[in-house]
Amino acid sequence: MKDQASNLRMLASNHSLRFSTTVNDVEELVVIMSGKGGVGKSFLSLHLAYALNASGYRVLLVDSNLHNPSIHVMTNTEPVYPLNFWIRENRTLDERALIPLSQNLDFVGNVVLEEELRDPFLENPNLFLELITPLALRYDFVVMDTQTGLNEWNLGLLQNAHLGLLVGITEPTSVIDTYVLIKAAYPYLEKPQLKLVLNQVLGERTGLEAHNNLNLALKHFLNTEMELWGMVPFDLEVKKAGFEQKPLWSYHKRSSADRSIRKIAALVEKHRQQKMANEETMIQEVST
Repeated sequence: MKDQASNLRMLASNHSLRFSTTVNDVEELVVIMSGKGGVGKSFLSLHLAYALNASGYRVLLVDSNLHNPSIHVMTNTEPVYPLNFWIRENRTLDERALIPLSQNLDFVGNVVLEEELRDPFLENPNLFLELITPLALRYDFVVMDTQTGLNEWNLGLLQNAHLGLLVGITEPTSVIDTYVLIKAAYPYLEKPQLKLVLNQVLGERTGLEAHNNLNLALKHFLNTEMELWGMVPFDLEVKKAGFEQKPLWSYHKRSSADRSIRKIAALVEKHRQQKMANEETMIQEVST
């Protein structure tokens, strides 16, 4: 597998790289990414999906990490028909792919098959989105966890997303990796809908400083800034839940991390409502 530096060089040398949109009819596709591993990307994906579901929405959580999936471990589930199976067999996903986590919260898990995906055609994000869209149409939100870093797979998902959440932590190396990811992806995003989430934050001041440092680099080199949508505090309950392979909501419903993620979910809901309002306005303008 290519390392991130190789992927970034490849993307930088191919400014015409675009993936066609195939999921226009999906209500709200949220893609969650990170420039550095171990920052809690999969944790946020899982708990954001639950928080949206707790607000009354139908939610589909998808572990679209082809090579290092982890959400099935976090939820203590065993996908009988993992995502890699459907992609390898070129089959449209159906009910057999779904693992119920709660009422109206379903999970498409993934594991690495014995014959690991090696054919680049099978790692085509357009093919994947075509296979999953009929299933995704049933839900109000589709939350996709992704691979770490930026490659063609992640870029294709991001280009088709209604919203991208970039997860990082406050340490300088994570801030740098987040900046590098944004810089590499930015030329390929027509309307960037990227928001920042900082995880494992030890204090508000530390989080705001990391956010400010990121924006200083973005403003200087790309003439843009990124909005901070949430700071999830360091919470020992998260580790305890992880040791027991239980989602945080079933382990400790009043943890500080859970409260922070619910606030992020409220912003995601607001984004969807604004998108729907804009679409309604466009329809009215066309009809008149």
